[in-house]
Amino acid sequence: MLLLIGSCTPNSPPAGLHNPTPTRTLLTMLTAAPTITPTLPMATPANTMTTQEQKDFFREFLSNNGGCSLPCWWGIIPGQTTWGDAEKTIHRLGGVLVAVFPGYESETTVYGVGGLDLIDITGKPISNDVSFEEKNETVYATHVTSEGHDYPVEFQSVWQNYSPQKIVAAYGMPDRILLNAVTSYEIYGGYHLWFFYDKLGFSIRYSGGFSATPIFHICLGIKTTSKIDLNLQSPENSLPLERFDVILEDIRLGTDTGKLRVVQSLKDATGLNDIEIYNTFIENEEACFDTPPDIWVVK
Repeated sequence: MLLLIGSCTPNSPPAGLHNPTPTRTLLTMLTAAPTITPTLPMATPANTMTTQEQKDFFREFLSNNGGCSLPCWWGIIPGQTTWGDAEKTIHRLGGVLVAVFPGYESETTVYGVGGLDLIDITGKPISNDVSFEEKNETVYATHVTSEGHDYPVEFQSVWQNYSPQKIVAAYGMPDRILLNAVTSYEIYGGYHLWFFYDKLGFSIRYSGGFSATPIFHICLGIKTTSKIDLNLQSPENSLPLERFDVILEDIRLGTDTGKLRVVQSLKDATGLNDIEIYNTFIENEEACFDTPPDIWVVK
């Protein structure tokens, strides 16, 4: 799975440095406005790629996202690419689309991509799961999940161009940044970091670990990331991106699991403003933040 940030259309920079959009409250219904014009999908010949051609494609795609901005993925653009063209693209890559369950909205169906569930460009296979939602013969949304627990170094190499730092540099300050932190052992914890680019039509969740004593010292970057989740939809889709995220949906629905989690905006969790947060990401390979443990306790 590949994301390229070389030709992305960024959010407007902050005044003086950047002009970040203030973070919004959790689970707010948002109205998105299109702000990018991704390049058109690549041609999709009928023949499939060889194994080596697949590796070369993924290596290039992960380096530059195939020359188009998110929410474009593999040249497939939610809200624009027809389902027939998406099928041709998947076939060309050597994969197949398999209907797995109804989509998140009425008249949508989620299709998993078979045959492309591993990224093997480093000599170690990285788990990768991609699915597309279809509605009215058009690609409605795209979902990407990749885990690197078995091969963390290779995972970080594969996804280095999707680090928080490079995403912020390419697309500007996210519209919203959310954080969840929990302790799993006495001195270690786990985090989930969400970047929401509501106006552009995509979100990214980074998951990893941190040092939990004496305060929560959370360093956010590709070296601490063990899992990445992307949800992509048309910028014109006004429904909130967090409906695709199982953690945030558990919280919204008040499930037993959701009741055990606390989610804060990064501003509230750290006491920093937008400019300070932006500069921390831009100026550091690993953006480290301190946050008090007590704010993560379920009341």
